[in-house]
Amino acid sequence: MLITKLELKDIKNYTEKEFCFSPGVTAICGVNGAGKTTIIESIAWALLII
Repeated sequence: MLITKLELKDIKNYTEKEFCFSPGVTAICGVNGAGKTTIIESIAWALLII
């Protein structure tokens, strides 16, 4: 499975945001409190639901 896009709406500090991922290795970086963990948790939650 290849994740190409993630859309977040009203989750923690994201009111509405879309992330597009290219094939290969993807690094998620940012300052503390930027929402990096929210991105990873959202992907994990979506994979458990499917």
